[in-house]
Amino acid sequence: MALKKIEIVCRPCPKCDGLENKIRDIVKAIGIANKAAIVFTFVHTKDLAGLADLGVNPGMTPVLLINGQVELAGRIDIGALKKRLEAIHKIG
Repeated sequence: MALKKIEIVCRPCPKCDGLENKIRDIVKAIGIANKAAIVFTFVHTKDLAGLADLGVNPGMTPVLLINGQVELAGRIDIGALKKRLEAIHKIG
């Protein structure tokens, strides 16, 4: 499974804007380390209405989806996120 889409579901806030920048930096670093350009779509969904359909408590934001699958929710650990993105890139 190649990295195709990363989505944050959360109300707008400076933390989530910073998270987007961190995600982009991590993906860029993975691409540089692997000498490959990683092309993906980034979406910041600000409507929490669909969280219940994903099986996530709306109080557990931000929610991070990678390729449509919930990967992390609540407090996002950047180290865990980096490991997960590296693993997905290796699989793809």
